[in-house]
Amino acid sequence: LAAIVARTATEGPVASTSSPSESLFAKAKELSESGRGEAAVVLDEKGIEALSHQECMAFAKTLAQKKDWKQAHKLFLVAATKTESLESPDYVQAIFWAGMSSARLGLHENALDLFGKVVERDPKNTESMLALASIHKKNGRIEEAREWLVEAAEIDSKVREQFLDPFDKENPR
Repeated sequence: LAAIVARTATEGPVASTSSPSESLFAKAKELSESGRGEAAVVLDEKGIEALSHQECMAFAKTLAQKKDWKQAHKLFLVAATKTESLESPDYVQAIFWAGMSSARLGLHENALDLFGKVVERDPKNTESMLALASIHKKNGRIEEAREWLVEAAEIDSKVREQFLDPFDKENPR
């Protein structure tokens, strides 16, 4: 398929098979296991369209592990568009990871918006609350950070000991 091109410095172009996502992931696995050369995978609009939500998430997580936050961020957002509904756990997970990628890219306002959407849809998502607290703290908004830590501690008592108490010692009121 012209939609997907994968190549290494030593192997040249990859032949495509009947399923774009199968050939992409088979080649990515082969390259990962071989350790030879650098792999470049290019997905055009048709290639991205052919991927399922789960494939987008898997590909985005691989990019995140490689610290390619820009590309991971894009694919997490694409994965969110491929979910059944805005209320589905798959949507919440994709938006959470898009928020993590945004934070890594220094796109703090975007990350705050994405984590806010996660908490809106999953009010007990303490990971997002901790991420919101962290971003607010980095931006000097200490009270907002503390508010998110307090909210997370009300859901999970371990948060108080691990995060809120140390935060309060570091930032006396």
